[in-house]
Amino acid sequence: MDENISAPLQVPIEPVPPQPQPSVPAPVTSPQPTVPTEPVVPQIPKSKSKLLLILLPIAIILLLSSLGIFVFQKYFSNSSNPLVTQPTPVSTSVLAPTPDVTANWKTYSSDKQQFSIKFPENWSTDDKTGVFIGLPGEVVLFPQEIPLSPFGPGIAIYSSGEKVMNRLPYLNDFSQAQKDVVSDGLSQRTFKISDVRVDGIGAVQYVNRALPGDGTGAFYAVITWLVHNNTNYYLEFWGSEDYIKSNLSIYNQILSTFKFTQ
Repeated sequence: MDENISAPLQVPIEPVPPQPQPSVPAPVTSPQPTVPTEPVVPQIPKSKSKLLLILLPIAIILLLSSLGIFVFQKYFSNSSNPLVTQPTPVSTSVLAPTPDVTANWKTYSSDKQQFSIKFPENWSTDDKTGVFIGLPGEVVLFPQEIPLSPFGPGIAIYSSGEKVMNRLPYLNDFSQAQKDVVSDGLSQRTFKISDVRVDGIGAVQYVNRALPGDGTGAFYAVITWLVHNNTNYYLEFWGSEDYIKSNLSIYNQILSTFKFTQ
């Protein structure tokens, strides 16, 4: 390298004074609207909320009840003091007794058989001809509009110390008759239809009838059998089947008036 080459000239540089910067106004910020915060609702424990659900309806009901009582006492009570409730009047009406349909019926009394019985005014009695089976003391009650005949209709009343039902061999033991069961009578000539009471005494009722092909003619009877003072009593309602069935209520009414005189 050539040592004669001189070093470059150093030109002094004057420092440049700092230029003042123009002032920039600070940005104007508009105030931000305040957002309201929702109030914090305290959480109710589930057990308390259930209790409130139970108590709230009860409180409403009690309130409405109190209000209703107050309104009723204020506007509907006849008392001068609206707070005093009037007692409900108790009805003292007495039911009229059921009329006795047998009250004006005629009465038949038998000294021989020691009984009395009532029957409708349009019925009559026959205690002399023995129209039914001719036993001493036999009496027959019959409707006046139908002439009395061995074919009925009528109610024959007869008694005996003997077992009169020997004419029906299956009805000769009263203690057994009481034990018999009630039957619908299907294909039976004689069958039990009920246990009844006559003058407070236990009795039995049977049906005795003719069946098709018997050759005895049409016959139908309801027999009430009881025992009093070692004597058998029979009250037999006989006639055509249609008549007996349609007038069975009258027979039972007559039966209800039967009384022993000794």
